[in-house]
Amino acid sequence: EHHGVNSGSEAGPLLSVENGAAQIEKATLPELLAHEMTHIQQFSAVGLARYRELYISRPWLLGVIIREGIAEFVAELVTGRVTQPRAKEYFDRNARPLWTELQNLLCSTENGDWVGGRPLDPSRPSSLGYAIGAEIARMYYRAARDKAEALRTLISSDDYASIFLTSGFSEKYGMSRERVGAILAACGL
Repeated sequence: EHHGVNSGSEAGPLLSVENGAAQIEKATLPELLAHEMTHIQQFSAVGLARYRELYISRPWLLGVIIREGIAEFVAELVTGRVTQPRAKEYFDRNARPLWTELQNLLCSTENGDWVGGRPLDPSRPSSLGYAIGAEIARMYYRAARDKAEALRTLISSDDYASIFLTSGFSEKYGMSRERVGAILAACGL
């Protein structure tokens, strides 16, 4: 399994890719690189202080899911594949119950089983948040008349609540935009 990490500094971006020593799966490398390079663009757009705030000092599960999902979506646009195909397949089969579970965690500051790490339920793939976030980004992009502007917004905006509300994701899976907006407002988002 590949693990990509990117970081930014005043010297410029750093992208590292860890491959298992025993098995190098070069077939997934293009989508991994596209995914991680998208994070570098996100970092460049919002700046170091804000990016650190989003990931470290004020983490927010839905924001992390959307940020990772945007990178998954861009990887899919560029390569035709995502970095987490098992998570995408699982999400495609279980979207509604996953949304029902996730909607109770909209204000969470913990990633739980959704992003990174191994899920407590061994029947679930890791990184389901990537697939959910990619669907949110995909829906946002598809709904936009100006695709280039939508892509610019996805990569450069840190207003993940607005992206989520505009995507239509919650309505598709059974919760009104007004209800989700009220929940997010109560979270201070």
